[in-house]
Amino acid sequence: MCIRDRYAFPSGVEIRRLRTSNSFSELNRIVFANNFNEQAENFFVFLINSELTNLRDAGIRDEVLLATNPSLNYYCVCVRTRDYFDLTPEEDRQKGHKARRVYSHQTVHCFMTYFPFIRLFLDIIVTFLNTVKIARIEQFSATADGSEVYSKIDASYIQKVLVEELGKHLGSIYRTVRPAFGDTLEIDVGNDHLSISVLEKVRAYMTDALWACPLAFSNLPLEDLYWLWATLLLENHVVLVTENLALLTATVIALLGLLKPFRWASPVVCTLPQSLLDILSSPVPILVGLPVSRDLIIRNHINQRYDHCLFVFLDDGTIAADASVRKTVVLPGFGGFLERLRPLYAHFNTARSINGLEETPKSPQRTTESRNLCYKPKSSDIDVAVNILEAFRHTLEENVIALLPKQAPFSDEHPTMFNGEKLLAAMLGRNADEKVFLTRFVRTPVSYTHLRAHETGRNLVCRLLLEKKK
Repeated sequence: MCIRDRYAFPSGVEIRRLRTSNSFSELNRIVFANNFNEQAENFFVFLINSELTNLRDAGIRDEVLLATNPSLNYYCVCVRTRDYFDLTPEEDRQKGHKARRVYSHQTVHCFMTYFPFIRLFLDIIVTFLNTVKIARIEQFSATADGSEVYSKIDASYIQKVLVEELGKHLGSIYRTVRPAFGDTLEIDVGNDHLSISVLEKVRAYMTDALWACPLAFSNLPLEDLYWLWATLLLENHVVLVTENLALLTATVIALLGLLKPFRWASPVVCTLPQSLLDILSSPVPILVGLPVSRDLIIRNHINQRYDHCLFVFLDDGTIAADASVRKTVVLPGFGGFLERLRPLYAHFNTARSINGLEETPKSPQRTTESRNLCYKPKSSDIDVAVNILEAFRHTLEENVIALLPKQAPFSDEHPTMFNGEKLLAAMLGRNADEKVFLTRFVRTPVSYTHLRAHETGRNLVCRLLLEKKK
Protein backbone atom coordinates (compact mmCIF):
# COMPACT_ATOMS: atom_id res chain seq x y z
CA MET A 1 0.00 0.00 0.00
CA CYS A 2 1.53 3.34 -1.03
CA ILE A 3 1.79 6.34 1.29
CA ARG A 4 -1.25 8.01 -0.27
CA ASP A 5 -3.38 4.90 0.25
CA ARG A 6 -2.35 4.59 3.90
CA TYR A 7 -3.73 8.06 4.60
CA ALA A 8 -6.86 7.47 2.50
CA PHE A 9 -7.52 4.26 4.51
CA PRO A 10 -5.97 5.12 7.90
CA SER A 11 -7.83 2.27 9.62
CA GLY A 12 -7.19 -0.18 6.80
CA VAL A 13 -9.73 -1.48 4.29
CA GLU A 14 -12.69 -3.16 5.94
CA ILE A 15 -13.94 -6.13 3.90
CA ARG A 16 -16.79 -8.35 4.97
CA ARG A 17 -18.83 -11.07 3.32
CA LEU A 18 -22.42 -10.08 2.64
CA ARG A 19 -25.27 -12.29 3.66
CA THR A 20 -27.12 -12.72 0.39
CA SER A 21 -30.83 -13.45 0.41
CA ASN A 22 -33.35 -14.11 -2.35
CA SER A 23 -34.16 -10.39 -2.36
CA PHE A 24 -30.49 -9.33 -2.41
CA SER A 25 -31.43 -6.54 0.01
CA GLU A 26 -27.90 -5.69 1.14
CA LEU A 27 -26.68 -5.48 -2.44
CA ASN A 28 -29.66 -3.33 -3.37
CA ARG A 29 -28.73 -0.82 -0.67
CA ILE A 30 -25.27 -0.47 -2.21
CA VAL A 31 -26.47 -0.33 -5.81
CA PHE A 32 -29.57 1.86 -5.43
CA ALA A 33 -29.53 3.61 -2.06
CA ASN A 34 -26.21 5.47 -2.24
CA ASN A 35 -27.08 9.17 -2.15
CA PHE A 36 -23.62 10.68 -2.38
CA ASN A 37 -24.87 14.24 -1.89
CA GLU A 38 -26.21 13.27 1.55
CA GLN A 39 -22.98 11.66 2.79
CA ALA A 40 -20.94 14.74 3.61
CA GLU A 41 -19.42 13.02 6.66
CA ASN A 42 -17.56 10.84 4.13
CA PHE A 43 -15.97 13.85 2.39
CA PHE A 44 -12.45 14.47 3.66
CA VAL A 45 -9.10 15.96 2.72
CA PHE A 46 -5.53 15.14 3.63
CA LEU A 47 -2.27 16.84 2.75
CA ILE A 48 0.92 15.43 1.25
CA ASN A 49 4.11 17.43 0.98
CA SER A 50 5.20 18.10 -2.57
CA GLU A 51 8.70 17.29 -3.75
CA LEU A 52 8.93 20.89 -4.91
CA THR A 53 10.49 23.31 -2.45
CA ASN A 54 9.54 26.45 -4.33
CA LEU A 55 6.98 26.80 -7.09
CA ARG A 56 8.72 29.77 -8.66
CA ASP A 57 12.02 27.87 -8.81
CA ALA A 58 10.14 25.06 -10.57
CA GLY A 59 9.12 27.48 -13.30
CA ILE A 60 5.49 27.75 -12.15
CA ARG A 61 4.15 31.28 -12.64
CA ASP A 62 0.49 30.73 -11.81
CA GLU A 63 -0.22 33.60 -9.40
CA VAL A 64 -3.46 32.06 -8.11
CA LEU A 65 -1.66 28.85 -7.25
CA LEU A 66 1.18 30.73 -5.57
CA ALA A 67 -1.29 32.74 -3.48
CA THR A 68 -3.62 29.91 -2.52
CA ASN A 69 -1.03 27.22 -1.83
CA PRO A 70 2.22 28.79 -0.61
CA SER A 71 3.00 25.69 1.49
CA LEU A 72 3.34 23.60 -1.68
CA ASN A 73 1.05 20.82 -0.50
CA TYR A 74 -0.85 18.30 -2.53
CA TYR A 75 -4.51 18.40 -1.52
CA CYS A 76 -5.97 14.90 -1.62
CA VAL A 77 -9.72 15.55 -1.89
CA CYS A 78 -11.62 12.37 -1.10
CA VAL A 79 -15.10 10.86 -1.07
CA ARG A 80 -15.46 7.55 0.75
CA THR A 81 -18.15 5.08 -0.34
CA ARG A 82 -19.05 1.42 0.08
CA ASP A 83 -19.13 -1.00 -2.82
CA TYR A 84 -18.95 -4.74 -3.41
CA PHE A 85 -17.29 -7.34 -5.57
CA ASP A 86 -18.64 -10.75 -6.54
CA LEU A 87 -16.15 -13.65 -6.35
CA THR A 88 -18.69 -16.39 -7.00
CA PRO A 89 -17.27 -18.91 -9.52
CA GLU A 90 -19.19 -19.09 -12.78
CA GLU A 91 -20.31 -22.65 -12.11
CA ASP A 92 -21.82 -21.70 -8.71
CA ARG A 93 -23.86 -18.68 -9.76
CA GLN A 94 -26.94 -20.74 -10.59
CA LYS A 95 -26.98 -22.61 -7.26
CA GLY A 96 -28.95 -19.96 -5.41
CA HIS A 97 -28.13 -17.04 -3.17
CA LYS A 98 -26.46 -19.18 -0.48
CA ALA A 99 -23.67 -20.13 -2.86
CA ARG A 100 -22.84 -16.51 -3.68
CA ARG A 101 -19.51 -15.15 -2.44
CA VAL A 102 -20.09 -11.40 -2.35
CA TYR A 103 -17.99 -9.01 -0.27
CA SER A 104 -18.52 -5.37 0.61
CA HIS A 105 -15.59 -3.01 0.97
CA GLN A 106 -14.69 0.64 1.35
CA THR A 107 -13.70 2.70 -1.65
CA VAL A 108 -12.10 6.14 -1.67
CA HIS A 109 -12.29 8.32 -4.78
CA CYS A 110 -9.62 11.00 -4.68
CA PHE A 111 -8.33 14.02 -6.60
CA MET A 112 -4.70 14.97 -5.96
CA THR A 113 -4.21 18.62 -6.82
CA TYR A 114 -2.16 21.69 -6.02
CA PHE A 115 -5.27 23.85 -6.25
CA PRO A 116 -7.12 24.00 -2.91
CA PHE A 117 -10.62 24.42 -4.39
CA ILE A 118 -11.85 21.64 -2.15
CA ARG A 119 -15.58 22.15 -2.59
CA LEU A 120 -15.28 22.13 -6.39
CA PHE A 121 -13.31 18.87 -6.49
CA LEU A 122 -15.75 17.22 -4.07
CA ASP A 123 -18.62 18.24 -6.36
CA ILE A 124 -16.76 16.83 -9.37
CA ILE A 125 -16.25 13.47 -7.63
CA VAL A 126 -19.90 13.29 -6.57
CA THR A 127 -21.00 14.13 -10.11
CA PHE A 128 -18.89 11.28 -11.49
CA LEU A 129 -20.24 8.87 -8.86
CA ASN A 130 -23.82 9.79 -9.69
CA THR A 131 -23.10 9.24 -13.39
CA VAL A 132 -21.72 5.79 -12.60
CA LYS A 133 -24.72 5.02 -10.40
CA ILE A 134 -27.08 5.81 -13.29
CA ALA A 135 -25.04 3.58 -15.64
CA ARG A 136 -25.24 0.78 -13.08
CA ILE A 137 -29.02 1.10 -12.74
CA GLU A 138 -29.45 1.14 -16.50
CA GLN A 139 -27.35 -2.02 -16.81
CA PHE A 140 -29.42 -3.64 -14.08
CA SER A 141 -32.68 -2.76 -15.84
CA ALA A 142 -31.44 -4.09 -19.16
CA THR A 143 -30.53 -7.53 -17.77
CA ALA A 144 -33.23 -10.16 -17.69
CA ASP A 145 -31.61 -12.38 -15.05
CA GLY A 146 -31.95 -10.36 -11.84
CA SER A 147 -29.56 -12.52 -9.81
CA GLU A 148 -26.90 -12.72 -12.52
CA VAL A 149 -26.73 -8.97 -12.99
CA TYR A 150 -25.04 -8.37 -9.63
CA SER A 151 -21.87 -10.06 -10.84
CA LYS A 152 -21.86 -7.80 -13.91
CA ILE A 153 -22.19 -4.47 -12.08
CA ASP A 154 -19.86 -4.97 -9.13
CA ALA A 155 -16.83 -2.79 -8.33
CA SER A 156 -14.91 -3.89 -11.44
CA TYR A 157 -17.76 -2.60 -13.62
CA ILE A 158 -17.80 0.66 -11.69
CA GLN A 159 -14.07 1.04 -12.22
CA LYS A 160 -14.50 0.55 -15.96
CA VAL A 161 -17.29 3.13 -16.27
CA LEU A 162 -15.49 5.58 -14.02
CA VAL A 163 -12.33 5.42 -16.12
CA GLU A 164 -14.38 6.02 -19.27
CA GLU A 165 -16.16 9.03 -17.75
CA LEU A 166 -12.94 10.47 -16.37
CA GLY A 167 -11.33 10.12 -19.78
CA LYS A 168 -14.09 12.24 -21.30
CA HIS A 169 -13.82 15.10 -18.83
CA LEU A 170 -10.39 15.22 -17.18
CA GLY A 171 -8.86 17.21 -20.02
CA SER A 172 -11.51 19.91 -19.78
CA ILE A 173 -11.18 19.97 -15.99
CA TYR A 174 -7.43 20.44 -16.26
CA ARG A 175 -7.84 23.29 -18.76
CA THR A 176 -10.62 24.96 -16.74
CA VAL A 177 -8.87 25.00 -13.35
CA ARG A 178 -6.75 27.98 -14.32
CA PRO A 179 -8.74 30.74 -12.63
CA ALA A 180 -8.12 34.43 -12.07
CA PHE A 181 -8.54 36.28 -8.79
CA GLY A 182 -12.15 37.33 -8.17
CA ASP A 183 -13.55 35.23 -11.04
CA THR A 184 -16.13 32.47 -10.96
CA LEU A 185 -14.62 29.13 -11.88
CA GLU A 186 -17.14 27.18 -13.97
CA ILE A 187 -16.97 23.68 -15.36
CA ASP A 188 -19.42 21.33 -17.09
CA VAL A 189 -19.24 17.66 -16.13
CA GLY A 190 -21.77 15.69 -18.13
CA ASN A 191 -25.12 17.41 -17.63
CA ASP A 192 -24.03 19.15 -14.43
CA HIS A 193 -22.80 22.72 -14.32
CA LEU A 194 -20.43 23.29 -11.40
CA SER A 195 -19.03 26.60 -10.23
CA ILE A 196 -17.05 28.16 -7.41
CA SER A 197 -16.05 31.73 -6.65
CA VAL A 198 -12.33 32.47 -6.60
CA LEU A 199 -11.35 34.89 -3.85
CA GLU A 200 -9.62 38.13 -4.61
CA LYS A 201 -5.85 38.10 -4.15
CA VAL A 202 -5.83 39.65 -0.67
CA ARG A 203 -8.04 36.80 0.61
CA ALA A 204 -6.65 33.97 -1.51
CA TYR A 205 -4.68 32.56 1.45
CA MET A 206 -7.93 31.33 3.04
CA THR A 207 -9.17 29.30 0.04
CA ASP A 208 -8.67 25.84 1.58
CA ALA A 209 -10.04 26.92 4.97
CA LEU A 210 -13.39 27.99 3.54
CA TRP A 211 -14.42 24.36 3.14
CA ALA A 212 -13.07 23.45 6.56
CA CYS A 213 -13.99 26.34 8.85
CA PRO A 214 -17.82 26.14 8.89
CA LEU A 215 -17.66 22.48 9.97
CA ALA A 216 -14.87 23.02 12.51
CA PHE A 217 -16.48 26.17 13.97
CA SER A 218 -19.88 24.50 14.33
CA ASN A 219 -18.24 21.79 16.44
CA LEU A 220 -15.72 23.62 18.65
CA PRO A 221 -16.82 26.14 21.30
CA LEU A 222 -15.03 29.45 20.88
CA GLU A 223 -12.94 29.07 24.06
CA ASP A 224 -11.63 25.69 22.91
CA LEU A 225 -10.81 27.03 19.44
CA TYR A 226 -8.98 30.01 20.96
CA TRP A 227 -7.03 27.74 23.31
CA LEU A 228 -6.00 25.45 20.44
CA TRP A 229 -4.97 28.47 18.37
CA ALA A 230 -2.68 29.69 21.14
CA THR A 231 -1.39 26.14 21.65
CA LEU A 232 -0.33 25.89 18.01
CA LEU A 233 1.20 29.36 17.94
CA LEU A 234 3.38 28.23 20.84
CA GLU A 235 4.10 24.96 18.99
CA ASN A 236 2.84 22.12 21.14
CA HIS A 237 2.00 18.55 20.13
CA VAL A 238 -1.74 18.51 19.26
CA VAL A 239 -3.67 15.31 18.48
CA LEU A 240 -7.27 15.61 17.25
CA VAL A 241 -9.37 12.47 17.77
CA THR A 242 -12.56 11.35 16.02
CA GLU A 243 -13.64 8.62 13.64
CA ASN A 244 -15.49 11.22 11.58
CA LEU A 245 -12.99 11.87 8.78
CA ALA A 246 -14.78 14.99 7.53
CA LEU A 247 -14.74 16.64 10.96
CA LEU A 248 -11.20 15.47 11.65
CA THR A 249 -9.57 16.78 8.49
CA ALA A 250 -11.67 19.95 8.41
CA THR A 251 -10.48 20.83 11.92
CA VAL A 252 -6.83 20.29 10.99
CA ILE A 253 -7.11 22.52 7.92
CA ALA A 254 -9.14 25.16 9.77
CA LEU A 255 -6.51 25.43 12.52
CA LEU A 256 -3.77 25.83 9.93
CA GLY A 257 -5.83 28.59 8.32
CA LEU A 258 -6.17 30.46 11.63
CA LEU A 259 -2.38 30.63 12.00
CA LYS A 260 -1.89 32.66 8.84
CA PRO A 261 0.06 34.80 7.96
CA PHE A 262 2.29 32.49 10.02
CA ARG A 263 3.00 29.02 8.69
CA TRP A 264 3.04 25.85 10.75
CA ALA A 265 6.67 24.78 10.38
CA SER A 266 6.38 21.25 11.76
CA PRO A 267 4.80 17.99 10.54
CA VAL A 268 1.07 17.85 9.79
CA VAL A 269 -0.76 14.53 9.36
CA CYS A 270 -4.48 14.86 8.71
CA THR A 271 -5.29 11.13 8.98
CA LEU A 272 -2.65 9.21 10.90
CA PRO A 273 -2.79 5.43 10.35
CA GLN A 274 -2.71 3.44 13.59
CA SER A 275 0.37 1.62 12.33
CA LEU A 276 2.26 4.94 12.47
CA LEU A 277 1.16 5.88 15.97
CA ASP A 278 4.76 6.20 17.17
CA ILE A 279 4.99 9.46 15.26
CA LEU A 280 3.40 10.95 18.37
CA SER A 281 6.82 10.49 20.02
CA SER A 282 8.21 13.10 17.64
CA PRO A 283 10.70 15.45 19.34
CA VAL A 284 9.37 18.31 17.20
CA PRO A 285 5.83 19.65 17.53
CA ILE A 286 3.18 17.94 15.41
CA LEU A 287 -0.43 18.51 14.42
CA VAL A 288 -2.10 15.15 13.91
CA GLY A 289 -5.57 13.89 13.13
CA LEU A 290 -6.13 10.45 14.66
CA PRO A 291 -9.21 8.68 13.19
CA VAL A 292 -10.02 6.39 16.11
CA SER A 293 -12.62 6.37 18.86
CA ARG A 294 -12.23 8.02 22.22
CA ASP A 295 -12.69 4.63 23.89
CA LEU A 296 -9.70 3.20 22.04
CA ILE A 297 -7.49 6.05 23.28
CA ILE A 298 -8.58 5.62 26.89
CA ARG A 299 -8.67 1.81 26.88
CA ASN A 300 -5.12 1.57 25.52
CA HIS A 301 -3.82 4.47 27.64
CA ILE A 302 -2.55 6.21 24.52
CA ASN A 303 -3.00 9.66 26.05
CA GLN A 304 -0.88 8.55 29.03
CA ARG A 305 1.77 6.91 26.87
CA TYR A 306 2.18 10.15 24.91
CA ASP A 307 1.59 12.52 27.80
CA HIS A 308 3.49 15.35 26.08
CA CYS A 309 0.61 15.59 23.58
CA LEU A 310 -2.62 17.49 23.92
CA PHE A 311 -5.53 15.18 22.99
CA VAL A 312 -8.68 16.86 21.68
CA PHE A 313 -11.72 14.55 21.49
CA LEU A 314 -13.82 16.23 18.83
CA ASP A 315 -16.87 13.98 19.21
CA ASP A 316 -17.65 14.72 22.84
CA GLY A 317 -15.91 18.04 23.36
CA THR A 318 -13.28 17.04 25.91
CA ILE A 319 -9.61 17.94 25.98
CA ALA A 320 -6.96 15.93 27.81
CA ALA A 321 -3.64 17.54 28.70
CA ASP A 322 -0.90 16.67 31.15
CA ALA A 323 -0.08 19.37 33.68
CA SER A 324 3.29 19.96 32.06
CA VAL A 325 1.57 20.60 28.71
CA ARG A 326 -0.93 23.02 30.21
CA LYS A 327 1.86 25.11 31.71
CA THR A 328 3.37 25.74 28.29
CA VAL A 329 0.20 27.38 26.96
CA VAL A 330 -0.39 31.06 27.58
CA LEU A 331 -3.54 32.68 26.24
CA PRO A 332 -2.79 36.07 24.70
CA GLY A 333 -5.17 38.88 25.51
CA PHE A 334 -4.66 40.89 22.33
CA GLY A 335 -6.86 43.68 23.57
CA GLY A 336 -9.89 41.53 24.40
CA PHE A 337 -9.87 39.74 21.03
CA LEU A 338 -11.75 36.71 22.36
CA GLU A 339 -14.78 38.72 23.46
CA ARG A 340 -14.76 40.84 20.29
CA LEU A 341 -14.86 37.62 18.30
CA ARG A 342 -17.75 36.08 20.24
CA PRO A 343 -20.70 37.80 18.45
CA LEU A 344 -19.29 36.81 15.06
CA TYR A 345 -18.56 33.23 16.10
CA ALA A 346 -22.11 32.86 17.48
CA HIS A 347 -23.26 32.41 13.88
CA PHE A 348 -21.80 28.90 14.06
CA ASN A 349 -21.61 28.06 17.74
CA THR A 350 -22.83 29.56 21.01
CA ALA A 351 -21.75 26.65 23.23
CA ARG A 352 -19.41 27.34 26.13
CA SER A 353 -16.36 25.21 26.80
CA ILE A 354 -16.79 22.37 29.26
CA ASN A 355 -13.05 21.83 29.63
CA GLY A 356 -10.95 22.30 32.69
CA LEU A 357 -8.14 20.66 30.70
CA GLU A 358 -7.94 17.66 32.96
CA GLU A 359 -5.07 15.15 32.78
CA THR A 360 -7.65 12.35 32.53
CA PRO A 361 -10.45 13.04 30.05
CA LYS A 362 -13.89 13.57 31.48
CA SER A 363 -16.71 11.27 30.52
CA PRO A 364 -18.40 12.21 27.27
CA GLN A 365 -20.42 15.42 27.57
CA ARG A 366 -21.96 15.61 24.12
CA THR A 367 -22.04 13.83 20.80
CA THR A 368 -21.74 15.04 17.23
CA GLU A 369 -25.35 13.93 16.72
CA SER A 370 -26.51 16.42 19.37
CA ARG A 371 -24.99 19.37 17.49
CA ASN A 372 -25.90 21.03 14.26
CA LEU A 373 -22.69 20.44 12.36
CA CYS A 374 -22.29 22.58 9.25
CA TYR A 375 -21.46 20.01 6.57
CA LYS A 376 -23.06 22.04 3.78
CA PRO A 377 -22.30 25.73 4.32
CA LYS A 378 -24.52 28.33 2.73
CA SER A 379 -23.16 31.52 1.21
CA SER A 380 -23.93 33.32 4.48
CA ASP A 381 -21.83 30.73 6.36
CA ILE A 382 -18.93 31.26 3.97
CA ASP A 383 -19.16 35.04 4.43
CA VAL A 384 -18.97 34.72 8.22
CA ALA A 385 -16.08 32.24 7.96
CA VAL A 386 -14.20 34.76 5.81
CA ASN A 387 -14.77 37.46 8.43
CA ILE A 388 -13.54 35.19 11.24
CA LEU A 389 -10.41 34.21 9.32
CA GLU A 390 -9.71 37.88 8.59
CA ALA A 391 -10.20 38.75 12.26
CA PHE A 392 -7.58 36.18 13.33
CA ARG A 393 -5.14 37.35 10.66
CA HIS A 394 -5.54 41.04 11.45
CA THR A 395 -5.08 40.31 15.16
CA LEU A 396 -1.77 38.55 14.49
CA GLU A 397 -0.65 41.33 12.16
CA GLU A 398 -1.49 44.08 14.65
CA ASN A 399 -0.35 42.38 17.85
CA VAL A 400 2.66 40.35 16.71
CA ILE A 401 3.95 41.19 13.25
CA ALA A 402 3.63 44.95 13.76
CA LEU A 403 5.93 44.62 16.78
CA LEU A 404 8.78 43.08 14.77
CA PRO A 405 11.74 45.41 14.16
CA LYS A 406 12.22 46.61 10.59
CA GLN A 407 15.74 45.20 10.57
CA ALA A 408 16.05 41.67 11.94
CA PRO A 409 18.55 41.64 14.84
CA PHE A 410 21.33 39.18 14.05
CA SER A 411 23.82 37.72 16.49
CA ASP A 412 27.25 39.38 16.61
CA GLU A 413 28.98 36.00 16.72
CA HIS A 414 26.82 34.38 14.01
CA PRO A 415 25.67 36.92 11.40
CA THR A 416 23.15 34.49 9.86
CA MET A 417 21.47 33.71 13.21
CA PHE A 418 18.80 35.85 14.84
CA ASN A 419 19.45 37.27 18.30
CA GLY A 420 16.35 36.21 20.20
CA GLU A 421 16.94 38.50 23.16
CA LYS A 422 17.23 41.60 20.96
CA LEU A 423 14.16 40.53 19.01
CA LEU A 424 12.09 40.05 22.15
CA ALA A 425 13.28 43.32 23.67
CA ALA A 426 12.24 45.20 20.54
CA MET A 427 8.77 43.61 20.59
CA LEU A 428 8.19 44.12 24.31
CA GLY A 429 9.21 47.74 23.92
CA ARG A 430 6.04 48.16 21.87
CA ASN A 431 3.71 45.88 23.85
CA ALA A 432 4.79 44.80 27.33
CA ASP A 433 1.27 43.54 28.18
CA GLU A 434 1.87 40.32 26.21
CA LYS A 435 5.28 39.63 27.75
CA VAL A 436 4.64 36.01 28.76
CA PHE A 437 3.08 35.02 25.43
CA LEU A 438 5.64 36.83 23.27
CA THR A 439 8.58 35.46 25.30
CA ARG A 440 7.51 31.95 24.42
CA PHE A 441 6.37 32.73 20.89
CA VAL A 442 9.70 34.18 19.67
CA ARG A 443 11.38 30.86 20.55
CA THR A 444 9.21 28.83 18.21
CA PRO A 445 9.97 27.69 14.64
CA VAL A 446 6.68 29.37 13.65
CA SER A 447 8.14 32.81 14.36
CA TYR A 448 11.61 31.87 13.07
CA THR A 449 10.24 30.57 9.77
CA HIS A 450 8.23 33.73 9.28
CA LEU A 451 11.24 35.96 9.90
CA ARG A 452 13.42 33.95 7.53
CA ALA A 453 10.80 33.91 4.80
CA HIS A 454 10.20 37.64 5.19
CA GLU A 455 13.91 38.42 5.13
CA THR A 456 14.85 36.23 2.16
CA GLY A 457 11.67 36.17 0.11
CA ARG A 458 11.92 32.37 0.22
CA ASN A 459 10.84 29.66 2.57
CA LEU A 460 13.06 28.34 5.34
CA VAL A 461 14.17 25.22 3.46
CA CYS A 462 15.55 27.25 0.58
CA ARG A 463 17.32 29.62 2.97
CA LEU A 464 19.03 26.80 4.84
CA LEU A 465 20.08 25.18 1.57
CA LEU A 466 21.65 28.45 0.46
CA GLU A 467 23.51 28.78 3.76
CA LYS A 468 24.71 25.18 3.49
CA LYS A 469 26.15 25.86 0.02
CA LYS A 470 28.06 28.86 1.34
